[in-house]
Amino acid sequence: MLNIKECRELLKEKGKAYNDDQVQAIRDFLYNLARINVQYIKEKLRQNEQKGNIIHKSIDG
Repeated sequence: MLNIKECRELLKEKGKAYNDDQVQAIRDFLYNLARINVQYIKEKLRQNEQKGNIIHKSIDG
């Protein structure tokens, strides 16, 4: 996880200045968004794998 200082430096590149609480809120939001995205991708991969297994069983079976 990036620390507050690293996050602030990244945000400064966009020309914005935030206090510590704002930086932490932005960081936490983005980490939660990434976590949701990873969960979604894993679920889709799992669903596709299950569909693939069913197809293979019917072809092989």
